[in-house]
Amino acid sequence: MEDVKMSLIKNELTEKSGFKMEFSISSEVYAKAELAAYKKMVKNINVPGFRKGKAPKAIIEKMYGKGVFFEEAINACIPEAFAEAAKEAGIEVVGNPTFDLVSNDGDVVLSAVGFVKPEVTVEGYKGIAAPRKAAEVTDEMVAAAV
Repeated sequence: MEDVKMSLIKNELTEKSGFKMEFSISSEVYAKAELAAYKKMVKNINVPGFRKGKAPKAIIEKMYGKGVFFEEAINACIPEAFAEAAKEAGIEVVGNPTFDLVSNDGDVVLSAVGFVKPEVTVEGYKGIAAPRKAAEVTDEMVAAAV
């Protein structure tokens, strides 16, 4: 998806390098993604009275339910919207977060739970001397190796 209009609603860091975030995807972007999902999925949907792949979106939604294209559309929007939200929140995500739908009234609001790169501070390492043992090489060792 291009130009995903996303807005970060809230972000909080939890203990042990976790995070909880809520972000929204604009209704215009979701509508475009839903139309793209329809065009992708209509090829595999049979509706009596229509040739395969030629059934109108409204008829398919009436037969299979309003959310028939929801999952495909959301899966197309999430990667870019979440990346934008993480960038806006200033976090570096590690691994794959889990997403849940918060609301679908107008804009689609999702929540994400996952882990961030932990902040590590190392102190007391300056001035530590490590003993270095120099290897002694004799002429007999060199001759044996040659």
